[in-house]
Amino acid sequence: MGSKKIVWVMLLVLAVGIAGWGVLKPRDSVPGVEETVNIAPRASEALALAESSPSAGPTGDPVKALLPAQKLNAADSRKISILRELIQTRNDNDPRMDTELRNLSAAAKAEIQSIYRDTKPESRNERGTMVFLLGREIRDPAELSFFRGVLQEKPCLSLENCERPAGAVSGDEEHLETINDTTASYPQLIALRALVHRANELKEASQEGSALFSGILDTLREARNSPNPKIADAAQSAVKELSNE
Repeated sequence: MGSKKIVWVMLLVLAVGIAGWGVLKPRDSVPGVEETVNIAPRASEALALAESSPSAGPTGDPVKALLPAQKLNAADSRKISILRELIQTRNDNDPRMDTELRNLSAAAKAEIQSIYRDTKPESRNERGTMVFLLGREIRDPAELSFFRGVLQEKPCLSLENCERPAGAVSGDEEHLETINDTTASYPQLIALRALVHRANELKEASQEGSALFSGILDTLREARNSPNPKIADAAQSAVKELSNE
């Protein structure tokens, strides 16, 4: 790939990050997490550079402890329909992300978790978008099982096939590979950011003794043992900042 095209790609990703990241910006910076997780939650432009190949599916995916399935009412069904449309078109800059896909019921959250589980691992942007939607509305400790599973997923070795590492790169391609490396951990980075943001909200509300705060902290502690070193390191920084451990 030519150097001019690489520069264009980098500028595009930077622009998307500046425009779209404010939604989950934590009020207190967490060393390690702030640097690692500071990526745009809507990076479909970058992901369009790497088309996913057929995969064996999310076999071995630890996201199994889902919220119990519930019957969707008309409003929930509409939201899930919109989500499926956005996933299919990869249009996560659609304004309905911030208008229609909010105030999710328990039934809608359960359905989104199920869709996540059934989405192939290589669909990093799609999976990250679902984590983003659920992460900005964490209300109950029961919801944390999903995030535990996301953070314990094994690393995606390449955007073409999560089970196989990408081939060696050199020259200008190294810059693109750096983007891809961040994208490969995209769902996990979004999960970390959401948990830290919610924990900071609870701290500001003097709710550090709540079951939700305790559950978030336990989830982050467990994430220190993530099979993904980048996630494990970021989780360690988050725990240290939130609990002085």
